[in-house]
Amino acid sequence: MAVRKRSPGNRRPPCIFLLSLLAMVCWNTFAAADDEKTGRQEIERRIAAGPAVSDLMTLALHASPAIEAARQGWKAEVEGYRVARAYPDPKISAYYPVETRIGEEEWGVTLSQGIPFPGRLAAEGKVASANISLARITYEKMVRDVVVEVRQAAHELLYLQEAGKIAAANRDLMDQVLASGTAAYAQDRASLIDLSKAAAQSGQLQYDEHLLAELAATEKTRLNSLLGRPPQTVIGALTAPPLQFMNHSLDDLYLFAEESRSEVLLAKAALEKSQRNVTLARYRTLPEFDIGLFVDNVKEAAPLDDNGQTGVMAVGATFSLTMPIWFGKNQGQMGEARARAEQAQAEMQSRINEARAEVSRLFFRLRNSERLVRLYRDDLIPQAGKAVETAENWFREGNGSLSDFTETRTVWYNFQLALARASADYGQNLAALEGLAGRTLTENTAEPAAAPSSPDGGEAKP
Repeated sequence: MAVRKRSPGNRRPPCIFLLSLLAMVCWNTFAAADDEKTGRQEIERRIAAGPAVSDLMTLALHASPAIEAARQGWKAEVEGYRVARAYPDPKISAYYPVETRIGEEEWGVTLSQGIPFPGRLAAEGKVASANISLARITYEKMVRDVVVEVRQAAHELLYLQEAGKIAAANRDLMDQVLASGTAAYAQDRASLIDLSKAAAQSGQLQYDEHLLAELAATEKTRLNSLLGRPPQTVIGALTAPPLQFMNHSLDDLYLFAEESRSEVLLAKAALEKSQRNVTLARYRTLPEFDIGLFVDNVKEAAPLDDNGQTGVMAVGATFSLTMPIWFGKNQGQMGEARARAEQAQAEMQSRINEARAEVSRLFFRLRNSERLVRLYRDDLIPQAGKAVETAENWFREGNGSLSDFTETRTVWYNFQLALARASADYGQNLAALEGLAGRTLTENTAEPAAAPSSPDGGEAKP
C-alpha cells in the first residue's frame, strides 16, 4: 500500500505556534493591565505627596464608582439591542396519549415559531437604539457631574488650606503683638482693655485655625468618596491652579448650554425615543403570526398492510395569527404613545429654559467672584497692609494705641480670608459653568493664583 505524503504546503500549523500565539495575547493583556496598575499607583503617589486638581480628576475618571455604574448601564443597553431585534424563542410541545376518531394517538410533537409583523423588529431596534443613546448621555452626564464635584471639592479644600495658613500666620503675629502689648502695659503705654482685645483676637485666631483644620479633613473625606477611596486615605496639600478668567459672553453660554448641557441632551434623546415609540405602538396594533410543524403517531384499530403495521405517522404544518380586534386598546396604545411624545417635547423645552436660567445665575456669580478677587487682591489688601504697617509704627513710637494696631490687623486678616473665599468661589462657579457648557471657557493665558500680601508688600507667610 502506497503511503500518501502530505505536501509541505498542506501542513497544519504546529501546536507550538498556536501556543506561542496564545502566550503573546496573554502577555499583551497582562502587560496592559500592569501598565494601568502602574499608572494608578503613580497617581496615588502624587495625590499623597501633594496633587494638582488635574490629578484628582484623572483618578476620578478611572476609579469613581458612580462613573463605573453609569458605564455598566450603558453596556447593558448595548447588549439589550440584540435582544430587542431577536425573534421570539420557538416553542416545542409534546402530548401523549390522545383518543381520536381514527384510533388512539400514541404521541405527538409540535414545533412553532412566532413571527412579528414585518417591520416591527426594526421599530423595536430603533427604540433600543434610543435607549443606548440615553444610556450614553447618562454616562457622559455622570462623568461631567463627578468632574465638577471633584473640582468644586478641590477648590473648597484649597480655600480651607489657604485660610488655615492665613490664620496660623496671623496668630503668630498676634502673639508677637500681645507680647509687645504686655511690655507696653508694664510701661503704662497700653491699657488693660487693649491688652484684653489683643488676647481675645489671638484666641479667636487659634479657634479659627482648629476649625479650618477640621473642615479640611471633612472635605478630604468627601474627595475620597468621589475618588472611590477609603475615607481616611491621605491627600497631600493641593497645588493651586493658575487663576484663569472667562472670555465668553452670556449669549455664547446660552448657546453652549442648549447644545451641550447633559439635561438638555437627555431630554432630546427622550424625545427621540418617544417618537420612535409612536411607530412601535402602531406595529403593536397589527397581527402577529405563528407558523409550526407537527408530527403525530396514531395507533389504528386494524392493520393497514400485510406486515401488520398498525401505526400511522401524520405530518403537517400550522399557521395562526393574533386578532387585534379590541379597538379601544389599540387606540389607547397610540394615544398614550403620542401623549408621551408631547410630554417629552415640553420637557425638552423646559430643560432648555432651566439651562438658560442656570447659566445666567452662574454667570453672575462668576463675574461677582472675579470682581471680588480683583478688588481684594489689587486694592483692599494692599491698602490694609499699609494701614497695618502704619499702625504698628505709631504704636512702637508711642503715637498710637494697641487697640488701633489690633483693629487694623483684624481688618487685614478678614480681607485675606475674603480673597481666599472669592478665589475658591470663582473656581467652583467656573467648574459648574464649564460642566454646564460642556467645554473650557477660560483664556489661554492665566494669571497667578491669588495670594494675600503681607503688610510689608510681600506674600503672607505662615
